[in-house]
Amino acid sequence: MWNERLRPSAVPLPDALDFPHAFGRHVERWNEPSDVDALPPIVLLGLDAATADPVRAALYVLGWQFGKLRIGDVGNLVAGEADTTREVVRALRAAGKIVLCIGARGDQWLAVHALLSEANPHLRTAWIHAGAPSGMAAVRQWVAACADRDEGLSLIGLQTHFFGADQWALLDESGLPMVRLSEVRSQPQRAEPLLRDAHLMLCTLSAIRQSESHAPEAWPSGLTVEEVVRLVQYAGLGERMQAACIEGAAPDNALMARAAALVVWYLLEGLCHRRGDYPVTESHLQPFVVHIDDALDLTFFRSKLTGRWWVRRRDGRLVACTEDDYRQSAAGDLPPRILRLL
Repeated sequence: MWNERLRPSAVPLPDALDFPHAFGRHVERWNEPSDVDALPPIVLLGLDAATADPVRAALYVLGWQFGKLRIGDVGNLVAGEADTTREVVRALRAAGKIVLCIGARGDQWLAVHALLSEANPHLRTAWIHAGAPSGMAAVRQWVAACADRDEGLSLIGLQTHFFGADQWALLDESGLPMVRLSEVRSQPQRAEPLLRDAHLMLCTLSAIRQSESHAPEAWPSGLTVEEVVRLVQYAGLGERMQAACIEGAAPDNALMARAAALVVWYLLEGLCHRRGDYPVTESHLQPFVVHIDDALDLTFFRSKLTGRWWVRRRDGRLVACTEDDYRQSAAGDLPPRILRLL
């Protein structure tokens, strides 16, 4: 049984006197979850106790601002094998739960991706990642895993100085959407559609500059914590997200644990403030048609609820985009990403 693969977290709940409004006072901890349908709609899952529990300890003392949103914590995996990860996440997803995985990396994250891919041939993954040398092998793994999927992987926060010209050319030729660190900083709206469209979001803390995370693989350059939490908010608000994997922290790295806890907290804030404008129907969308040539018209849509934009692909599916994408297309200058979608 899936629940036999779990062990309750040993992190104590915050003291009611010292932290009366703490997150940990509201989270629903399940010691022996048996009825998966009874779990809250959002579930925290530790992929590895040693890296997940320090994040919990930091998360539990943060303030609760999520109203009546129900969030459950099912503890940690007893063993971290990919098969165990897949079994537990499959049970949670079959019951429609959004699964927030904390800690570990590598084959466990790939196992979550493979599981979600089984049910969704159009699965999209957004990865907040620096592209540091120590992480390039993982990037190559993910590029290979998503190679047969249209825009199946988006890389956000890449730092150009980590790449040789040939490496960058290969990534560019792959057609994967990429948003560099400088672009996240100057034009964060470029990353928003990629995160809004993501079914799976990954966040590696080495994308945050070393002074703000103390992540062992981080460098002096990188995103700030504030920039990363804005990015994860985009994913939470997107209404497509089914799961997220967020790097955890070593027991002796309090700053890294706090950075990860903030990532989880702001992801939850995004989930809490969804507006329901995912275009299941087009009743709340305002269309804008752009004539490209005699054989092609592009239809862009603007949400009347949130002001967010989509464009219709040739296969009829709607893909998130920006207002700038529409304006450039209307001016006859199709952005590269829109060209790839045609």
